[in-house]
This record gives sequence, structure tokens and C-alpha cells, in this order.
Amino acid sequence: MTTHSSFGDLSAADFETHATSIMNAHATSVERKQALAYLSSTLQKDRSAIEVEQKALSKRRVLYRRQRIAYETHLDNARYDYSKTSAVFTETTKTDSEIAALLTGDNAEVNIGARILTTDVLFSGDNVTLTGTGASGSAVDGTLACTCKIIGQLQLAGTNVIIEGIHFHHTTDSGGDYNRHIMHTAACSNFTFENCLFTSDAGAYATRQWFWGIGSHYTGNLTIRNCQIGAGADGYGCWGIVDINTDSSHNVTSDPLKKVVIDKCLIKNCAGSIAIRGNPDSPNESCTITNNVFSLDSGYALHALFWAVYEVNNCSKVIITDNTSTCVRLPSDDNSFVQLWSKSKFPWTVRFRRNTIAGFNIGISVPCAATFYAPAHNHNDFSIASATLTDVDYSSSWLWDGSTALLGTYAPENIDPFDHIPSTLGGAVLGPIS
Repeated sequence: MTTHSSFGDLSAADFETHATSIMNAHATSVERKQALAYLSSTLQKDRSAIEVEQKALSKRRVLYRRQRIAYETHLDNARYDYSKTSAVFTETTKTDSEIAALLTGDNAEVNIGARILTTDVLFSGDNVTLTGTGASGSAVDGTLACTCKIIGQLQLAGTNVIIEGIHFHHTTDSGGDYNRHIMHTAACSNFTFENCLFTSDAGAYATRQWFWGIGSHYTGNLTIRNCQIGAGADGYGCWGIVDINTDSSHNVTSDPLKKVVIDKCLIKNCAGSIAIRGNPDSPNESCTITNNVFSLDSGYALHALFWAVYEVNNCSKVIITDNTSTCVRLPSDDNSFVQLWSKSKFPWTVRFRRNTIAGFNIGISVPCAATFYAPAHNHNDFSIASATLTDVDYSSSWLWDGSTALLGTYAPENIDPFDHIPSTLGGAVLGPIS
């Protein structure tokens, strides 16, 4: 049984437990009186210590008050007359190019209110934050609004960059086959876009791409949250609107992406596919696509070369849940809501649940022909569950979707002896329900 020289470190409950233990350990009155004497003596010591501390605190308060009086005497003798220096009240408005220049330096924090800037922006500094202070609303509800607008192209070349609350609009026609709103100019990583609106009227609708990875410079994390991509006639109409880290190439040679998150975004009047690609020798860590809405207004249609709203390949963990996608079906029926595949020997898993899908040939396509690896269905994160389907021919497929039929034979490289998804669903739900 522990004997304490002070009870100061014990909580009330701990003291009660200790006192009860001491008293119950003795049966005779003499022993119990000795136990009470121990408790009383220790409490008295604690009280004496508290009184000493209180006296020291009182002396410290008196000293502080005297120091404060002395300070205020000096303060009265050194009052600052702001009327004689007007700089603090003079608005210093930086030019568009000056603001853009700030974003090329490290550790910059730039805040912009209700203003329209016309300038290309190069994010080449590290640890940079750009904030539009007047953003509000929800992207998926169609209420997202930004008071700050930047008209120009975005170029990424830094790391650890946070961009919030800006309406970015691209308007300059390159004169070529593609008009890219966001592109890379050098090694870049770990960008976050939040509460931003992206639109473009640069060139013909079918030439517009939103985020394009030519040069394969992008690595690390990417977060896109509560953003709207496209609006009205200012959407992105190319066959591919996003390819984060390649120029539409399955031969990814760059370092892997880590965590890619696309959450609570509205993708509006965009005709092309979104691709997140990985390197088979070093797969991406994870891709999370949740709570997004992909839709086209009347008069807009998917590009003839569109293949899937989201393609994710060579990624260790894929989560696609609670998304809504509504499109007018392509005449060729050659499309999927989601296309997932891997040519990497490293195990991978997928969680696909609670998606609402309309106007596609296939809900989820996971090609498992020769040279491909099937996802591991015994992984804790694995779950492919029924979606809400309208005008969808197949809820899922393990084969390639060709122009007229599902092509190939189910023969993944890990068909034996490794764990893999069976060649048939055997029901509407595969994997855990919860």
C-alpha cells in the first residue's frame, strides 16, 4: 500500500479510494486512529504548503501592479500621434502583377477581397496561401460564390500550397488543340483547392481542359474540396478534363501520388473524363472521391471519346462513395461511371458504395483480363455494393467495355494462388454491407 507525503497529485476520486483502502486495512480502533492521524497530518501539510503558495502569489500580484503603474507612466509620456503618420490609413493597392509576384516566393500569405485580377498566376513558392476572403456557399448545392476573381491561367511549380475562395476564369485561346486552365511548369506537390470556382471560355468548348499534367511534374497530395468546376457555357468540353500527373499516358514514370481527395465538388457541363493514374512499380497511396455531383445541363453532352467520369489506376486504396452522376447516354454506349484497374503486383482494394448513377453503359468497370490484377476482396476496406441506377445496362463489369460488347476473358494475373475478386458478382452486393 502506497504511503503519500502529499495528496496534491491525487484527484478527489483517487484520494477517496486511498483513504478507504487505508481505513479498511485495519480492524482495531488503535490502528484506525493511527490511519486517521496519517490522513489528517498529510492534509495539514498540504494546507500549509497552499498557504505559502498563496502568500507568494499575493506578493507577485503587488509587484505586478507596481510594475504596471511604472509602465503606464512611460506610456503617457510616449503617446503616438497617428494623425502625423497617415500611412496606416492609406490604402496600398497592389497591382495584379505585384500580387502574382508574391505567389512566386516562399512562405507568402496573400489575402484578396472583392476584386478582379487579370493575370496568369505562377505558384512557384513553397508554403504559400492564397485566400479570397469573401467566399461562401456549397458547391454541390449550386450556391458557391466568390467575391474575388482571377482571369488567367494557373501554373503549378511549388509545394505545400493552399488556395481558397477564388473564382478562376480562363479566357485566352492558345490557338492550338487544347486550352488548359491549370498546368505544371516544374516539380510541384501538395496543393489544396477549397471553396473555389473554375470556369473557362478559352477557345472552342471541345478544347478546354481543367487540370492537365503534361510533363508529369505533380507528386504528393492533392485535395479539391467544395469546388465547382464549370458553369453554364463556361465548362470544360475536351475528351479529358483532368489528368493530374500525365499527358494522358498509362506509362507513369514519376514519383507516386500520395493522397488524392475530391470531395463535395460540383462538376458542371464538363464533357470529358477525370483520370488519376499511378505507376505499376510504385502505386499511388490512395484516392478518395466522395459526395460529388457530375451533371450536364440540357444542350450539353459527353464527348464522343469520353470513357468514364473517374478513372483510377494503379492505386493501393480507392474509395468512391456518395457521388451523384447524371448524363445523357452516349450513342455508342461505350462508357462507365467509374473505371478502376491495376497492372501492379502490389495488392489493392476498392470501396464503392451509395453512388447514384444515371445514363451509363456500366456503373463500375474493373477490367480483370490478362496483364491486370484484380483487387483483393478479403481486405478490410473492400466493399462493392449496389448503387442507385437509372438507364444503366450493367451495374458492374470485370471486362473491358468495347464499342459493342464487353470484351476479353476474366484472367487476372493474381487469379491463382492469390486472393482476388471472383469472376462473377453472384448478387447485387459484393463485400460488407456496412
